[in-house]
Amino acid sequence: MTADLYSIAPPLSSPYLDSVSNLEATDGDDWAGFGSAPEIPLDLSAESIRDLRALATRLYKELDTEAPPFGTYEDYLSVSEELDRRAAPAVRLVPGSRPMGFRDNVVRSRFELFDDGEVVGSIAYTLRSGRLTLRNTVLAPDYEEQDSAFALIRGTLLNAHRRRLAVVPYCPRIQTFLDAHPHFKPLVSNS
Repeated sequence: MTADLYSIAPPLSSPYLDSVSNLEATDGDDWAGFGSAPEIPLDLSAESIRDLRALATRLYKELDTEAPPFGTYEDYLSVSEELDRRAAPAVRLVPGSRPMGFRDNVVRSRFELFDDGEVVGSIAYTLRSGRLTLRNTVLAPDYEEQDSAFALIRGTLLNAHRRRLAVVPYCPRIQTFLDAHPHFKPLVSNS
């Protein structure tokens, strides 16, 4: 009886197999309906920062679609890691600056700036329904005259932008910062 089971072969044709076998390899135009991520170069270290940023933007837009192409997330991570790797030495090259840590302390509802493991500045916030209200900016007295306020506010705005939050700058120091640096205004909510 077991010999009879093995002698019965499954059918080799099905509607699915027939439709797949009729596909022919072309220049890739047939795959346009499946989404096509931007092609990333094999060696990201040879690309300029400008090209990497443009590529990261295109990949992010692909990720934001309903059905992103396979591998887009990994490509985005690769490009982001390369940008982060290049950003660390760039911070150290700026005269008179030193690398500072930045984080979102969700327990205390504030963004914090660190220098040598010590909090040197913070921005208190309220987060409700996708709206990030920046209430108050505090800097340690030794850091008032340095670019610490710039690093703290810039980090806060970029973090909110990455998380797609509508920023409401209630704090006067942040409003002054936006007047002095108008290229950050598109990151702030108009309402």
